[in-house]
Amino acid sequence: MSATLRHISTARLRIWSPVPTQLVRGYSNSARPRDKIALPWVWPSDVTSSNVEHEQLKIGGTGSFIDMFTPYIARFNVSCLEFKFFEPSRRSECLDSIANSMTPVVISRIVDVINSKDEAALSTMMTPALASMYTSALKQMSESGYDIKIDIKSLNNVKVGGTSIKSGQPKAFDTTVPFETRSQRFSYYGAGPHIIADQKIPLSKDMDVSSELPNFIAIYKQPIRLEFWSTAQARVAITLSQNGKVVDQDEGYMPIVVSMASPTYPQISEAPTILSDGQIMYIGSDPKIPFEWRVSDLFLNITNKEIRAIEKVRVL
Repeated sequence: MSATLRHISTARLRIWSPVPTQLVRGYSNSARPRDKIALPWVWPSDVTSSNVEHEQLKIGGTGSFIDMFTPYIARFNVSCLEFKFFEPSRRSECLDSIANSMTPVVISRIVDVINSKDEAALSTMMTPALASMYTSALKQMSESGYDIKIDIKSLNNVKVGGTSIKSGQPKAFDTTVPFETRSQRFSYYGAGPHIIADQKIPLSKDMDVSSELPNFIAIYKQPIRLEFWSTAQARVAITLSQNGKVVDQDEGYMPIVVSMASPTYPQISEAPTILSDGQIMYIGSDPKIPFEWRVSDLFLNITNKEIRAIEKVRVL
């Protein structure tokens, strides 16, 4: 976790129980000024399944070749998630602990910086792709005289949704670049939580299609990034003003899905181990890439779009 996320007090955030099971529809002006701003934050009345249901969970088999290679992939993930990223045999416990302690803090802090339009803080807390979406929207809002206030009135029932591994050159997963452009350069393999990107090799007529398959043994030497997402149930009130006049309001219960990403490490051997108490242990005394969590998505806006695009072109 970065310094920005590590030292935030949760004292001001009220965590209530039990969890409301039904979305309460809030007030919204019929003109819907909210539709005139590009802010990706979802309003309580506008929550859809695409903002809540991770596409990764909908994907079935991964293809015969990948299925045949599943035992190796599983061992690789154990190495990555438990031996390297998480202390052995404590992966689930570590994730639950991290999610429960960090998710409310992250949501509270993000709401604060959105309300204050603190672009520098957003860039520190978020990955470049997500920060670009929010800073661009907030800048346009300021130019049009809009101000937004998001108020998290209650938050509870934090649950880990799942984890994912991305292996391959960072440019293959750079969502600031259109996927159509990236897919011309990279081939994508796997499905759901295990996505591998490999540089495309032009095939000649006498080459077998299997020549395009990635060298899975070389995965250990490929750049790698860990992501996980969690969901919290919240009661949220949103007020949108323009030039000091309230133009739109909404309030209701809604799920908030937060995705967190580790840095991209050149290869798995350079990734640190996360101990069960949350401490980070490096093999070397002077780590080249310090570990920190950054928010990589909110409401699955980036994630689901990316997964759907990969599903259309993946080789296996």
